[in-house]
Amino acid sequence: MKILLLEHPRIESDEHYNDVANAPLSACLSIGYVAAQLAGQGHSVAVYDAFGQDATFDQCREQLLQRDCDLLAVHGVYFWEHTPQLFSLLQHYKTFRPEIKVVLFGIFPTFAFKEILSQHHCVDAIILGEPEMTFCELAAAYGTGACRVDAVAGIACRDRHGVKQTDFRAPVDPLDRLPFPLRHQASLALVGGSILGSRGCHGRCSFCCINPFY
Repeated sequence: MKILLLEHPRIESDEHYNDVANAPLSACLSIGYVAAQLAGQGHSVAVYDAFGQDATFDQCREQLLQRDCDLLAVHGVYFWEHTPQLFSLLQHYKTFRPEIKVVLFGIFPTFAFKEILSQHHCVDAIILGEPEMTFCELAAAYGTGACRVDAVAGIACRDRHGVKQTDFRAPVDPLDRLPFPLRHQASLALVGGSILGSRGCHGRCSFCCINPFY
């Protein structure tokens, strides 16, 4: 299966300061770990880091329509009042490429899956929690041409009754089960080559979503 992984553009808010909230989203190497896991399962994987390349949404639209894939997987990041531009991008893409499955993953989609799937039919499914193992099973299911929601743990999607989710998947343990993340030039230039030593947090801050995510 041909899978394109997207780090979408982000626009700074005029009203909110969000650098701290973006830190774990950029540094967690999520898209790199997903790419490596999928490639290890035999899928053809490409990464388009529009954020790292400082691309605009218009440039991102053009690039996506020029690239060939069976599944577009988007690391969805919440960026305040400009977040609707992400779904406008995906709707535009789906209008021209209706046969392509669009899947979101990350902290924001995990906690907002009901609202996203109810309001944005351009999104076919959302990965809940850690994405690596779930993505492999979902890609395999899509590859057969008949994805059953209740056959894959850790996803949410729509059926004729509305939004449906399966049970959360247990966190990967030990993390050494995962291959090293697939790295690309834009990510190295952006963060200088981050490494990941653990997941989660020792804190119990009531305002933070990191521990609930895991």
